[in-house]
Amino acid sequence: MHSVFDILSRKRGLSPGVITDPDERPKAPPTIEVIEFSATVCEKHAVATPADAIQRVKPDRVTWINIDGLWDSNLLHEFGNLLEIHPLLVEDIGTPIQRPKLEEQEDHLLAVVRLVSLGSEDPLSTSETQVSLLLREHLVVTFREGRCGGAFDSVRGRIEANRGRIRRADASYLFYALLDSLVDQSFVLLAAVEDRIVNLEERVETNQNMPDIAAETLPLRRAISTLKRAAAPARDMLGNLVRCDSTLIADSVRPFLQDVQEHGVHVVEGADTVRDSLNAVLEAHRSAVGMRTNEVMRVLTIIASVFIPITFVAGVYGMNFELMPELRSPWGYPVVLGVMGCLAGGMLWFFRKRGWL
Repeated sequence: MHSVFDILSRKRGLSPGVITDPDERPKAPPTIEVIEFSATVCEKHAVATPADAIQRVKPDRVTWINIDGLWDSNLLHEFGNLLEIHPLLVEDIGTPIQRPKLEEQEDHLLAVVRLVSLGSEDPLSTSETQVSLLLREHLVVTFREGRCGGAFDSVRGRIEANRGRIRRADASYLFYALLDSLVDQSFVLLAAVEDRIVNLEERVETNQNMPDIAAETLPLRRAISTLKRAAAPARDMLGNLVRCDSTLIADSVRPFLQDVQEHGVHVVEGADTVRDSLNAVLEAHRSAVGMRTNEVMRVLTIIASVFIPITFVAGVYGMNFELMPELRSPWGYPVVLGVMGCLAGGMLWFFRKRGWL
């Protein structure tokens, strides 16, 4: 994965509006899917060119054009020309490093969001995907960096099954439904991270696999940081969308947009809450490790303290001077061992009486 600064450095010296591919490896060609629907009709088509897609826009239906893949700059610029989008906005759509933002024009709205989801292989890894949503009269166009982990599948299913009000509403309701689906994906990530944190808390309480806990928190911290970096500007973008006075958004849809904006606030607050919980687990882990270390050091200190006088006695009688009084005594050896035992027992009794043992 290329960093933001790496991608920006590649654009140095280029003309405004130029789209650069941060990953130069061969890729499958982008796909264009068109779904057109009304209260009584729903049709889905796979088309080859932007012109074919735009030709299917009809005033008596809502049309959803979905493009998967942002690496074909010619295709994006062709869409931009057909939809009369400013080249700088086309560049924002095709450069997968944009902060979530809202661009309001007279005949269209452009919302750029970032979807953070769980990795498909490693359950502790995350993936970031940029999604741009363009709203025009009777038309919604979504530009997706990748497949988005099925984030739009629920909306597509509601359209095809004619569930809810989506087939009877206008394009702004579809715009809302897609944004809502993207924002709700963040709750899936938060729930998964929260489950891992609960598991870590239980292990800290029961002292299970303590050395592994610190290492397991690193991907969780990375996931929370990635989500917060995407969710905070998305919350502001959704607030701007609620406050905008574009005629493209029906009055009946504005309460739903307000609900999405509240979800965005909940995502940011949830990320902060989960991060605080993770910090609490780490602090409890450090305390538990510190207490175990102190316990071990206390035991070792007591053992060393017990052996200090014994070592002193053994050292004195190990000097082997010829005129030592007890050197030739037949009871010298057992007496010295008894003295050592009494010293050790007395010190252990003293330690236990003071509560040190």
